[in-house]
Amino acid sequence: MSAPDDSFVNGAVVDADTAPRPDGEIVARRVGPGARPAPVGERTTTLAADNHLAAALLTLWQRVSDADGAVGFEPGTPRSEIAPAVTEAINGLRAGTRHAVVLTAGNDLVGVAFLVRRPSKIQRHLGEVVSLMVDPDRQGSGLGRRLVLEIARLASEIGVDTLLLGARDREELHAFYRATGFVEYGRLPDAVRLADGSSFDEVRYRRVLAG
Repeated sequence: MSAPDDSFVNGAVVDADTAPRPDGEIVARRVGPGARPAPVGERTTTLAADNHLAAALLTLWQRVSDADGAVGFEPGTPRSEIAPAVTEAINGLRAGTRHAVVLTAGNDLVGVAFLVRRPSKIQRHLGEVVSLMVDPDRQGSGLGRRLVLEIARLASEIGVDTLLLGARDREELHAFYRATGFVEYGRLPDAVRLADGSSFDEVRYRRVLAG
């Protein structure tokens, strides 16, 4: 899945590690407030929250939805219905109310996860992980784990010590989040209702980061 053109990474603020990378190498990039460059030698750079990212994010979101990825939409949802969620995400990055880690392979966006810090001063230690997505063609290659690792690292750097997230009640999601250090602490019954009449609980997870 490719961005609209080769200018997908234009506007990025990158660290000193700017040497060309092999085709297909997965690079983690940060988007949002305080997305400062990583130390020299680390494969992490920052990326602009621009229209190219928005277009690539919309394509990724639709692909994951069509693969029944449980990211807020049902398979077959048109781009026009997903677009407002993309707009909200991009506006949050630009306004500084959310952070993101994206995974890119060349000019392809292959994964993303967002982090939203609680706005209240007494809850600034809490961060919600939302819309963690990996391109369906890359499923099973460890990119989901990498996104969790990168989000946890980012959270620690900005003063978040507890990650929260909600996920649809599916066994494969339980297994993934347990394997990445999350613990279930509650659930909202009948939180998701699909067009075919089926429904799912929303399972709530937390992960306390090491100090």
